[in-house]
Amino acid sequence: MIDDDFLKMLRCPVDHRPLRVADASLLARLNQRAASGSLRNQSGGTVEDHLSDALINEPGTIAYPVIDDIPNMITDDSIPLDQIDGVP
Repeated sequence: MIDDDFLKMLRCPVDHRPLRVADASLLARLNQRAASGSLRNQSGGTVEDHLSDALINEPGTIAYPVIDDIPNMITDDSIPLDQIDGVP
């Protein structure tokens, strides 16, 4: 789980706006896609790790994976959310 004070310091590396923690439903869908091998990151690679959390940009279009409670803020490793059902 991401500490609230730490979350307040984090910013999207693309637009520098605040991030929010993914809700349980979205996190479950991300992990389901990762487990099936169908979740892709921004660079087209397969996301195979279980996400302990995800940080979502302000428009809700990109997720930054959190693996073992460590946020990965590398843009190429971010996950476009247009591949997840129910996310615009």
